[in-house]
Amino acid sequence: MEFLDLYNIFVNEIAGSEILFLLISLAVIAYLAARLRFPNGVALMILGVFILLTSAFMKLLFPVTLLFIGIFFGYQLTRLFKG
Repeated sequence: MEFLDLYNIFVNEIAGSEILFLLISLAVIAYLAARLRFPNGVALMILGVFILLTSAFMKLLFPVTLLFIGIFFGYQLTRLFKG
């Protein structure tokens, strides 16, 4: 294992697989967002940053990233036009 091999440290050593790591991470983010009562926009931004960071490790997350960006901008546009 190399010094700062984050993929190997987080995915293989801690969680055991990519999908399990993703599910554990999303559960932790959702728990923190609910516990600290984040507004919807802030929670979406945190999820977006998480997806962008992990899409470098998992190539299948790129379409999910594009979908997330579309949902986020749609959500923000509806908030803008509803006033």
